[in-house]
Amino acid sequence: MDFTKALDVKTDKIERPPLPPIGHYIFEVFKQPQLSEVGNGTYDLVTFPFKAIEVASDDVDTAELKKYGGIKMVVTQHKFMFNKADDEESAASNQRTLFNLKRFLCEHLGIEEGGSLRETIDAAVGRQCMANIQYRPDKNNPENIFAEIGKTAPVA
Repeated sequence: MDFTKALDVKTDKIERPPLPPIGHYIFEVFKQPQLSEVGNGTYDLVTFPFKAIEVASDDVDTAELKKYGGIKMVVTQHKFMFNKADDEESAASNQRTLFNLKRFLCEHLGIEEGGSLRETIDAAVGRQCMANIQYRPDKNNPENIFAEIGKTAPVA
């Protein structure tokens, strides 16, 4: 659709697009992971951009995937959040997140251990893992559903 034609569409006719079907896919980190601050600078966020390259299991509804636009339309993110607060609870939470990040990078994406975390994150581009898409309702409006990455694993 040409956006200039979309300008004439009545807003009450615009609907939320469908979500990608739940299930297991093979994803590729297709761009450089991004570092950002969220929560008014309270958290650091590492975001890995994922694109699906194939269905990994028969738990994906292929008819729904076709309606969604096919495998190439399944683009999402995998995120790791670090709390900048300087207290014991945040330190313990950040240690778990750091371990999970290392596990994701080294075990699931297959990047060799030993480099700095920065080098290892940079090496993620082009690497693949298996992950499942799951749905999560919005805390403030349970009718609003989001698709997100659940667990990741190495490609078999």
